[in-house]
Amino acid sequence: MNYLARLFRSLTFELVIVFLILASVVFAGASFFTDLPWLEQANLGFSLFFCFELSLRFLAAENPRKYWKSYWLDWVASIPWDFILLTLTPTAGLPVVWLRLLRLPRIARILRFISIGRQGIGRRAIYHIKKQLEKSLPRQFLMLAALAGSLYLLFGFVFSQIKDETIVDPYYFSLITLMSSDSIFEVAQGGSGIRTATIILAFLGMILFNGILIAIIVSRITEYLENVRSGRGRVEERNHLIILGWHGFVKYLTQELELYSRTEGQQITLVLLVEEISQDITDLAQNNTLVDVVVRRGRGYNQQDIDHISLSRARAVFALGHGSLSENNSVVLKTLLTMESILSSKGTDHPWESAPPRRSLAGTWPHIVANLPEGTLETYLPEFPGDSVITFDPFFYSAKILASVVRTPELYQVYTELFSFDGSEFYGCRAGNLAGLRYCDLPGVLPGIQLCGLLENNQIRLIPPQDTVLQADHTLLVLGQSRKVSEAAFRNHSVQRGTSTQPVISPLQTHQPSKSGLEVAIIGVNPKIPFIVEELLKHKCRIHVIDDQSKGDFNAWYEMTTGGKPPRDLHFIPYSFHGRSPLNLSLELQSLDRIIILADESAGQGEPGKVDADTIHKLLKLRKLIRDLGFSKDCQIVAEIMAPESEGLSNLFSVNFFKSRAIIRLG
Repeated sequence: MNYLARLFRSLTFELVIVFLILASVVFAGASFFTDLPWLEQANLGFSLFFCFELSLRFLAAENPRKYWKSYWLDWVASIPWDFILLTLTPTAGLPVVWLRLLRLPRIARILRFISIGRQGIGRRAIYHIKKQLEKSLPRQFLMLAALAGSLYLLFGFVFSQIKDETIVDPYYFSLITLMSSDSIFEVAQGGSGIRTATIILAFLGMILFNGILIAIIVSRITEYLENVRSGRGRVEERNHLIILGWHGFVKYLTQELELYSRTEGQQITLVLLVEEISQDITDLAQNNTLVDVVVRRGRGYNQQDIDHISLSRARAVFALGHGSLSENNSVVLKTLLTMESILSSKGTDHPWESAPPRRSLAGTWPHIVANLPEGTLETYLPEFPGDSVITFDPFFYSAKILASVVRTPELYQVYTELFSFDGSEFYGCRAGNLAGLRYCDLPGVLPGIQLCGLLENNQIRLIPPQDTVLQADHTLLVLGQSRKVSEAAFRNHSVQRGTSTQPVISPLQTHQPSKSGLEVAIIGVNPKIPFIVEELLKHKCRIHVIDDQSKGDFNAWYEMTTGGKPPRDLHFIPYSFHGRSPLNLSLELQSLDRIIILADESAGQGEPGKVDADTIHKLLKLRKLIRDLGFSKDCQIVAEIMAPESEGLSNLFSVNFFKSRAIIRLG
């Protein structure tokens, strides 16, 4: 009995029973339209087999009452009532066709599908079929072909048994009927059996080919389009730029690349790998005409995601990491290790064991720029060669540049041109035959060329002292529409030594020494403050920080951010610019030389436009206070903005707007 119980719980046995039930229904239906001896024998055989099967189930049942409650309808459908009546009452005079109607209850056995589906056996069977269908498109077509082949053979056999003169080749007729319903018209004058079988097969063919096959194709096309829309798929680019992660200055970087492509006439492909594709990223990919922006969804530290964007063929890689400051360093470090693993596996010696230049299968390794604070790479990966990765901390550089503008306001014009999105660009031209001249002599020798500084010993000197003597290895920094225009201007101007030239000094070339001992107020707090404070303290500046928090909270934040306590020369003043209370800073403000308004990135949920609105509000309130106090001292104000469209407001105020996010430049 245990053996029978295990047999009836078997998935294979249940599938065989389901197949036999379907076959018995088909044979019972065929017996209504044709009178074949073997068909009658088959119907009787099905009935006897099912009665035997139900008897075995009764013997294996633990509860007979529950058994009869579950299987009484199966007994009614399986007993050969037509054979019993024909045997017991052979002279009743009932037509054989009427007796065959007693086979119709056999259709009730199809309810067995419901009971099987409710059991674990049915669920497992459906699961295995579904798993095979989900694996690949070829398996879906293979199962569809197997089902179509089974119908082709079954109905080909049925057509061969039905003697009808309209069918010449039953198997060929089965094939064309399965693929097209036009065969129905060919048997319109045939018997009821051939017409019924043809209609059934044509209906099944429409389900297979017009329904299932088209559904598979449409679903695959939809899946492909969805993958394209969601940013999945390989990238087959060469000499392209890669950005791993997202940062607020990415869209400004693409604007600079767009301008570079326009002025230099070069096509640039930018591949952006991000975890989530926001509306800003979608707009970024659609609004650029000269820069081909390719967006892919993935993680910058995932080996498979990075490998799919042709890392080994890239020109440069920007590892920006995560938007969260607490997670950025760990994400970028893992990204660097992942890139090193991928590039090394493509035929490159390990960079920790071999000196540069390192080479991959596609050539030299791409230039890598990592968003890491200064010294992080040396601290956590000292084995990594120093020239393999350039660390770049946006907070550090923007803070240093902002501090230099505070000390030397003349540099603001240079930075404005450097970080703007229109106009001329900065280029380096070798001094060459200009060696021996003073820097102040150059405007007379090279009229029409805007000089900004020079490159000496791999260090940039913006607006150097006017008496600086040029050397042959110096590189002059000039403003020009393009590199070709700038180099042509140098070639077309000859130098006549021994002649005296009256230098024409432009505002950019007016040099004033940086001031020390300034009184500086910083309004607002963001991660740039420690770097600004560090730079200003080098020049003995006195610093006041004004923000909407207590002094204890500020000290705790500063210590958590820098790992040390605030300097003693840093004076903190708690005040909220959003309140209505007057700013009681008369004594402090009247002695100020510079005021810095930092962008509060927590305002407006970090949206650049709303952050700038908060900055403008602070600026307006500060201007009113300065007017009310009647400042006799000329105090210069520098305000940090996030969105480039806010720069247009500089015409309304005597304020230098500093775009802190636009500090990355390619040229």
